[in-house]
Amino acid sequence: MDTMSQVFKVRMFNKRDDYQSVIKLISDIIVNEFKFKLEYDGLDSDLLQIEKHYSKADDGSFWVAERNTGNNNNNSPSQIVGTIAIRNLKHRESTCELKRMYVLKGFRRLGIGRRMLDIATDFARNAGYSRIVLDSSKNLVAARTLYLNAGFVDIPRYNDNYRADSFMERRLR
Repeated sequence: MDTMSQVFKVRMFNKRDDYQSVIKLISDIIVNEFKFKLEYDGLDSDLLQIEKHYSKADDGSFWVAERNTGNNNNNSPSQIVGTIAIRNLKHRESTCELKRMYVLKGFRRLGIGRRMLDIATDFARNAGYSRIVLDSSKNLVAARTLYLNAGFVDIPRYNDNYRADSFMERRLR
């Protein structure tokens, strides 16, 4: 096992243990880094009920990347440093959407985003989706490079997210 695998792991979201940390991570990035207002009654309403919007029963999922900050025993504290999700786009046959891809600034360029993206892509493929779509910003150069390197290509706008100016897809089969 490589050193990074011992320090970082990606696992399923657990509402009881993770909710407050996930909301803090996402809101800090959206508000402080991207300079947008959180809209719990609009674009960010999914954050109020993560387990509902990214339900496994609906072929969705939500993961967190965490860093072990203590020693190797099971009681050691951890820190959530990233999130990623897949949700079913019911109005588009066999299509899911990549959502909530965030990595804290101090943990970028360590392979965490790629590991999360690989897990989400494998999940989507195993759930039977034929494609993944996403929206992003052209200003997020590292994220765009990650998506392109993972096989995503540019597509026309598919939603009305005013924060996004880049739309991509990856065919899974």
